[in-house]
Amino acid sequence: MSGVTLFFVRRSFEMFAQRLKVWRPKLEAAGAVVAEDAADRRITHFVVGSADPGADAPPAGPLQHRVGEDWLLGCLAQGARPPEGDHAPAEPPSPGMSGEAEARSPMRRYARWLGRQPDPSITTEVELVLQAKYMQAAAGAVGNEAIVHKLVALEKYEDALNGDTGDSPAAGDSAEEGDEPDKRRVNFRSLKYARAASVVRAAAFRITPSLRPGELPFCGVALAAQIADLAARGTTRQLQEHESNEQVHDSHGNAREGALGSRSRREFKRLPCVGARTARNWWGLGLRSLDDVEAAAQPGGPLGPGGAHALTPRVRFSLQHRGDLLVDCPAADVAEMEAAVLATFNRVAGEGWQIVRVGGAMRGEASHDADFVVWHPTRSPEGAVHAMSQDLMKCGRLFPPSQAMCQIQAGLMPTRAARMRLETVAKWHGEAGRMLKHPATTRREAVHHMDRQRTLPNLASDRFDHLFGMFRTEADAVRRLDVIIATFEERAFCILGWTGTRQFLRFMRSYAADVLGMHLNAHGLMRVVGRNAFFVPMEKPPLNCAGQEGWPPGWHKDRPVTCEADIFELLNLPYRPPHERQAP
Repeated sequence: MSGVTLFFVRRSFEMFAQRLKVWRPKLEAAGAVVAEDAADRRITHFVVGSADPGADAPPAGPLQHRVGEDWLLGCLAQGARPPEGDHAPAEPPSPGMSGEAEARSPMRRYARWLGRQPDPSITTEVELVLQAKYMQAAAGAVGNEAIVHKLVALEKYEDALNGDTGDSPAAGDSAEEGDEPDKRRVNFRSLKYARAASVVRAAAFRITPSLRPGELPFCGVALAAQIADLAARGTTRQLQEHESNEQVHDSHGNAREGALGSRSRREFKRLPCVGARTARNWWGLGLRSLDDVEAAAQPGGPLGPGGAHALTPRVRFSLQHRGDLLVDCPAADVAEMEAAVLATFNRVAGEGWQIVRVGGAMRGEASHDADFVVWHPTRSPEGAVHAMSQDLMKCGRLFPPSQAMCQIQAGLMPTRAARMRLETVAKWHGEAGRMLKHPATTRREAVHHMDRQRTLPNLASDRFDHLFGMFRTEADAVRRLDVIIATFEERAFCILGWTGTRQFLRFMRSYAADVLGMHLNAHGLMRVVGRNAFFVPMEKPPLNCAGQEGWPPGWHKDRPVTCEADIFELLNLPYRPPHERQAP
């Protein structure tokens, strides 16, 4: 295939980024080149997938071919080029036939779910779900929130059995003490229920027992049957097994290995610093509740001092203060923590710091902790996290690491840009081994990166200085406190990343990667050109769904990203304020 340069119309492929990781090495080994820019003059073939690429797909020039996915698969199987004329894709709708385009839109079957006919140019489910609003109150009014709660319960049970989906401790449930987030693997069962709970919450129609496959995005035959069961009976066989701590079976009736004790293990994992591994060990010791754990932690017990499974000081602290840590954080305590954190920054790091609530508080939801993003318009954040934490400890407001969870990340920001470029290029080209060439990368880090090639992007794994700790209020209550220190330039991306929800961010980042060919994280938006990664918008314009670069109205390279709405504009998405992002 020497002399062949391919451009993939990303919007026409489901899960494009993952598929390209498989195809690219084979194509390059055969001598072909994969272009990232639709305007690249070397392009010989535009490859179109099975989904409608939309009216904005790039047209092929007189010396270029427009071929379907079957042509590509033939190339990979035969090692040679099949005749292009035998593998032409379906022609896109003509601009003058909007009614026909609407009728042919593959997403039109979800019009009832969305509450309106989707734009005919939308051809993938991940793009479609970002047109919806996710609000708990709206789902309650429609009558679907009870089903949402059951699906969330299934998600949490699966999470308790097998660990989370690679998010950091601040992004969701407690992480295992000593765990490294990059080593965690994707729990696809948990992810399946998280997506299902989200699309049920966004549904514009009331779900009934007559629900059929194909009526909800991301819900196949088996999952649709489970949701219909929940609508009919309020439960399913698997949910009953989870809730009763019984052996859980798969959809074929086979016992799942290690799937026992879901309810107890879920309760254990709610404690800060307790992850799926510890929860499994406690279940194996015969413990069934946190009261059992407390009894076993007494002197002479297996979890007591000197015992075979003695609790660490941090886990013991969480257990002792579970009455405070496992309930929603009152608004008055959130306000007290916000004032204390801001006053501390202004006292120890100079005046002028800004603070904003993120997480559940920003979305209008109750939360068991308080999350804040802090930045300064002119000062560097370097050293501020240590000064802030030391001052709070000195004042008796923050418990030290010797007593409770107090995780501080610092010193990673100076290398963030180079690191992000390296990882983005490696991820895009599927070359984890390339990281070994970077002097700041160890072989261990490269192995972890290769693990991540088979997982979802780590949602909250960023390089900001941060503090995850335990705060003592004036009323002597213990509350979970997370403080993330952003740079002035990256504050909007940081706020978006830490406001969540996790599932809404999964939708956004999957859309950015699979549909647009860009990479979104808590530091910025990037795109790959050749062997280099560039920041959008300061270094390159964004890409559209056809893979063409161009500025949205009002944008140019000198316009800074100052708010979350700017990020939605760069991604060509309708803006959703935080209260419309309550995707469970």
